[in-house]
Amino acid sequence: MKVTKTQLSAIAEIKQQGGAVLTSEWVSGNGRFTTKRAIPPCCERIEKWSSWFPKYPQRIKRKFTKHPRCQALIAITDMRTANRLLKNYEEDTR
Repeated sequence: MKVTKTQLSAIAEIKQQGGAVLTSEWVSGNGRFTTKRAIPPCCERIEKWSSWFPKYPQRIKRKFTKHPRCQALIAITDMRTANRLLKNYEEDTR
């Protein structure tokens, strides 16, 4: 899988915030001039109603429990691949 540096930094940012980010925080710009940021590989937009399916890990369910008014998250759904991509990137930059 070919991944750009921008996508890797986005994955690292999501991972640093616990593996899931509120969609309201995943924007660029400020005030009236905000736009959605692109969802990086290994991540998905997860709606609240679908988060209780057994395929999603507890960290996603906990985020929805902590923020009851949140309607959707951007979360890393394939953590193994994300970790591998980040590790390879760190080794290449050394």
